[in-house]
Amino acid sequence: MNTYFKKIIILCVLLSSRSVYSINSLKYVEICNKRLAPQLFFEFTNSLYFEKRIDAEKMQLEISFPAMNIQDFKEKNVVESIKSLGDIIKKAELFYSQAPSPRVVILITFSTDDILIRWNKLEDPARLLIDFFKKSDLQKLQEQGKQLLYAKNKSNDFDNKLIDCKNSELQKKNRILVDAGHGGQDTGALGFFLLKEKELTLDIARRVQLLLKKKGFEVYLTRAEDKFLSLKDRTDLATQLKADFFVSIHANAVPSVSNASGIESYFLNSNDILARDRRGGFLFVFNENDETIAKLADITLKNNIDQSEQLALSIQNGIIEYLNSKKVSDVIDRGIKRNDFRVLLENDIPAALIEVGFITNPKEAKRLSITAYRQLLAIGISKGIEKYVETSK
Repeated sequence: MNTYFKKIIILCVLLSSRSVYSINSLKYVEICNKRLAPQLFFEFTNSLYFEKRIDAEKMQLEISFPAMNIQDFKEKNVVESIKSLGDIIKKAELFYSQAPSPRVVILITFSTDDILIRWNKLEDPARLLIDFFKKSDLQKLQEQGKQLLYAKNKSNDFDNKLIDCKNSELQKKNRILVDAGHGGQDTGALGFFLLKEKELTLDIARRVQLLLKKKGFEVYLTRAEDKFLSLKDRTDLATQLKADFFVSIHANAVPSVSNASGIESYFLNSNDILARDRRGGFLFVFNENDETIAKLADITLKNNIDQSEQLALSIQNGIIEYLNSKKVSDVIDRGIKRNDFRVLLENDIPAALIEVGFITNPKEAKRLSITAYRQLLAIGISKGIEKYVETSK
C-alpha cells in the first residue's frame, strides 16, 4: 500500500474516532447584557457534562467539554461572543485537546482579578449559565445599602442584613417594558378562527400600554408592529431602557384539539438556580474566597425572583378578578407557575410571562377573537401591574 493511501486511512480512522466521542452538540451561545453581571449562555442538544478550573495566578478560567466537536463552537462564534463581554476579558481561546480525554476547551484570560463567577447547569433543555460579577461592584452595592433589583427579601433563607433596601426613587417601579410575544416570521401558535399568537399578543400589549400610560406610568413595548425580535433583543431592550420590570404576553396552545383552557402566569424557577442542591456554584478569580460577596450575588438573584413571583401573582389575580367582576363565565384560573423560559432566565429585573388563554380550545379561541374580550384581559393585566407597584413601594 503506498504512502498516500496510508494517510487517507489514518485520517478516516481519526475522524471516525472523533465522531464517536461527539455525543453532544452546542445549539447556540449568547451574551446577555445584564446590568450587574453579563451572562454567558450556552444551550446543548443533550445533557451536559463539563469541567471547570480557575487559575487565580494567571487570572484564567478554563472550561472543558468532553465528547464534543470543536466545529460546533467555531460555527457559533464562541470566542467572539466571549470577547463581547467587555473590558473584563483580556483574551479568549478555543482549542481541542486529547488529554486526559478528547475535549473542547475554552480558555478565558481576565484583565483583572476582580471577578466573581457564578455558574448554573440546567436540564431539559440542557443549559449552562455563567455570570461574571465584578467584586468591586458587589462591594459598592453592599456599602450603599441597596441592590440593583430594588426588591424586598421576604424569606429567611439568606442573611437579610447584607442588604438594606432604602427608600429610592427607582423603587417606585414605574418604568415598564411590555413584551408582545413572537412577531414577524415567528407566528407563534396558530388556533381556531385563524388566530395567530403574534397578532393577539400585539393587540393586547398595545391596550395594556395605553391603559397604563393613562395612569401615569412610563410604558414601552418591545415591538409596536409585526416585527421579528429575538429573545436576546427583548431582554437587551429591558437593559437599555433601564426598565424596572418586564411583562411578556403570550397565548397558549397544545399540539392537537384539546379541552385545555385557562389563564396562567409564569416566573423564573428558583429551584434550578438557587436551591442548596442545585447544579451550580461560585468560582473566585481573586485569591481570597469571599463567601460574603458570593452570598450577596445570590441574594440579588433571589430578591429578583421573589419580586417576579409577586408580579406574576398580582397580574394573574388582576386578570381573574376583573373577568369575574364582569361576569365572564367559565374562567379557568390555572394559577402561577415556575419555569425556565429564556425570556425570564435572561432578565435580571422582575419578570413575568402571561398566557392569556388557549387558542387551540374552540371556546377560548372564540373569546380571544373578540375585541371586547381582549380589552377585558388588558384591563385585568394593567390592574395587576398597578397592584404590584402599590405593594412594592
